[in-house]
Amino acid sequence: MDIRHYQSGRALLAEAGEMLRAREAENSLVIGFAGSDRAFGGPELAMAAISGGRPAAVILQTSINEAVISTGIGVAVRALGRALAEAGTRSRGVVGPRSEADAAAAAFAERAGVPVRVQRRLLLHRLTGEASVGTGGGRLRGADERDAELLMAWARGFEGDTRTPAHGRRNDERVWQGIESGRLYVLEDAGRPVAAASWGRPTKRTRTINCVYTPPEERGRGRGRSVTALLARQLREAGAEQVLIFTDADDPTPNRVYARVGFAAVAEFMHREFVWPG
Repeated sequence: MDIRHYQSGRALLAEAGEMLRAREAENSLVIGFAGSDRAFGGPELAMAAISGGRPAAVILQTSINEAVISTGIGVAVRALGRALAEAGTRSRGVVGPRSEADAAAAAFAERAGVPVRVQRRLLLHRLTGEASVGTGGGRLRGADERDAELLMAWARGFEGDTRTPAHGRRNDERVWQGIESGRLYVLEDAGRPVAAASWGRPTKRTRTINCVYTPPEERGRGRGRSVTALLARQLREAGAEQVLIFTDADDPTPNRVYARVGFAAVAEFMHREFVWPG
């Protein structure tokens, strides 16, 4: 199994895009990150395992220090896990479709000599019909500089709620990037922000909603459902054929909320974490 290195994520997509788009929803993480600038998590390292002259699987080491693996045959994803370790990266972990993430992480851990553990299980959901807003009320609008300080605080709350690794100052930068790019939205009720959501990792046919957050004082009022549904409708109206969202598989609340919006789980993902010394 040959390993091919690429100078950029976009160069990888030029060669592996057809393979990835054959299972576009499951590969939306890889496609989205590969096409992103580093400010939005774009890759610092991009590799493909080549079988019969064609890419059989790809892996990215992103600028947020997580590796993302595509769908692919076992021998290919294991080879990529080993190659990532041999490149000398100290990746925090690997995320991707469950079997591929498990195989790549095990190969990396064996070659790097570090333990690996489950960080969390994820479910990928796809909107199956018209998004149902429910009774949460509010009006969706693009976030602007007036919201920045509040959204930075909410980003820290989101990290705590979802058990994601702390990004600290990078989160503040990403809030500004979300505002400037037009990808970050707030749900406003009576002139007051009551929830937030963003979208990212665009592919040819998909858009992914992420970072849905309702502050504790607004929970239980349908705010999360409302902001998610309104943003999903807007993305559909803007041309997205598929709207996706990830959830923690072991957290029943968001899974219930997004089912009521109209999302259905289509794939299980795994986030494996490496335990580096020190």
